[in-house]
Amino acid sequence: MSTLSPAPTPTNHNPYVLVIGATGKVGAAISRSLVALHPTIHIHVAGRSAERGNALCAELGAARSTFVKVDVTKYDTLVAAMVMGNKGGEGGEKEMGGKGKCELVVNCAGPFQENAEASVLKAAIETRTPYLDVCDDAAFGKVCKVLHKSALDAGVPCVTTGGLFPGLSNVIAKELIEEVGGNEKCKTVEFDYWVAGTGGLGTTVLTTSFMILRIPATNYRHGISYTTMPMSHTGSRVCTFPAPIGPRRTYLFDLPEVHSIRSTCGIPTVEARFATAPDFFNDNMRILGQMYGEQLKNRELVEWIVKWQEPAIRMVDWFVGEGVGMAIKATVKDAPPLEREGEEGGGGSPSSTTGSETTTLAHPEGGAKTSTDLPPTLSATYYHPSCVKSIGHAVAVMALCMTPVGAQCATVCAAGGIGGARVKPGVWYPEEMFETSKERKEFVRWATDGALYGMGMEWW
Repeated sequence: MSTLSPAPTPTNHNPYVLVIGATGKVGAAISRSLVALHPTIHIHVAGRSAERGNALCAELGAARSTFVKVDVTKYDTLVAAMVMGNKGGEGGEKEMGGKGKCELVVNCAGPFQENAEASVLKAAIETRTPYLDVCDDAAFGKVCKVLHKSALDAGVPCVTTGGLFPGLSNVIAKELIEEVGGNEKCKTVEFDYWVAGTGGLGTTVLTTSFMILRIPATNYRHGISYTTMPMSHTGSRVCTFPAPIGPRRTYLFDLPEVHSIRSTCGIPTVEARFATAPDFFNDNMRILGQMYGEQLKNRELVEWIVKWQEPAIRMVDWFVGEGVGMAIKATVKDAPPLEREGEEGGGGSPSSTTGSETTTLAHPEGGAKTSTDLPPTLSATYYHPSCVKSIGHAVAVMALCMTPVGAQCATVCAAGGIGGARVKPGVWYPEEMFETSKERKEFVRWATDGALYGMGMEWW
C-alpha cells in the first residue's frame, strides 16, 4: 500500500514550516532552500540564540520568516512552537500573526546520538503536526519507528532520517532495488559516501562525526549482521566516485540506511562506507576512535574538543573544498560476488553462484540488457560542490513532498511531479515514502537539481 495520499487543493493562507535548529548550518540551509523553492512559504526559525535567529530572518526577509525561541530540552517550548498556528482548542485552526497553519516541523536539532527521548517527534504527534528529521543515527531512527502506532492513531505523517545520506540516498537505493527486480531479486545494496573537509557543515555535525567513532559499525552480509570498528581497514575498499572526486578508499560505518534498507526491503547484504578528505583526516579519526572510544561517549567533552579544533579544521576547507559524493549500487539476487577492488579483510564475502542462466533487466532509460554469464549491477552516482547546500535542497524537497503547499510550487507542478503529495500517518523511513517508480524518480530528479547525478548499468 502506498504511503502517499492525493495532493489536496492548495489553500489561500500562507503556510509556515517550523525549522527546529534553524540557527545551525544545516537548518539555515534548509530554510534558505524552502524560501527559494516555494513562493509564499513562511519559515519559523526556531532555536535558542535570538541573535543568530534574527540574523537568519533578516537574510530570509521579514515577510518570509519569524524567529521563535525553542529549547529542545524543554518540552513545553516545543509544544508551544507547534501550536502557534496549528489546530487547537474548540476554535479549530488558530492563526498566528497572519502566518497561517503550521504545515510541518523539520527537526535539525542534533546531535541525535545518545538521544533516546525523541521529544520533538513526541511533541509533533501530540500537537498533530507533520514531522521530518535529518537524523543520522541508527539508534535514534529506531526510537522514532517505535512511535509509528502513536503517529498512526493520531493521524500524523512523520519521516525520520530524511537528509542527504541518509535520506535522498535511501530513495535512490529503493529505486535501484526495484530496477533490478524488486526486494526478492536484489542481493546487495552498497552505499559509499565522501565529504571534503567539513562539507561546510556546523559544529553539531562535527560533534556527530566524533561521537560516531565509538559506535561499532554494524552491516549485513547474507542476512547476518557483523561489526567492525568505524574507520577500520577491515572491510575498507576503493570506490570510484564521479569526477572531480575519483577513486577513494572508504570505510565501514554504522549508518541508519543500512538498518532501514535491511528491515524494510529484506536485502541480504547491505553495507555503508564513508571517507573524508584530506586522507590524513581518515587516519586521525581511526586513531581517535581506537584510543579514546570511551571518552567519546562524553558529549560535553566531544563538544569541547570540537570547539577548539574547529578553526584548524575549517582552514582545511580552503584547500579541499566542501563537496560531497555518493555512489550507490544494487545487484540481482542470483549474482556472483561483487568484485571488491582494494577491499581489505573482514566481514566475510558474498557466496558465489554459478550457471549459464540468462539474466534480463530493464534499463532505467528504456530497452533491456542481457548477459549469459555475468549479471548486472545498477548504480547511481552523485556529486555536489557544497555538502551543506545539497542537504538543504534535498531536505527542502522532501518537506514539500510532505505538505499540501508543495502543490503550489511552480517547479514541481510544471514537472507534473509529486510536490504536494502528503505522506500517510505513521513514522516512515525515506524509502517508504513513495510506492511507485514514477514518484521516486520525480523526487530524485527534483532533489538532485544542481548536482551531477546519473544512474546506469554496470557489467561485471
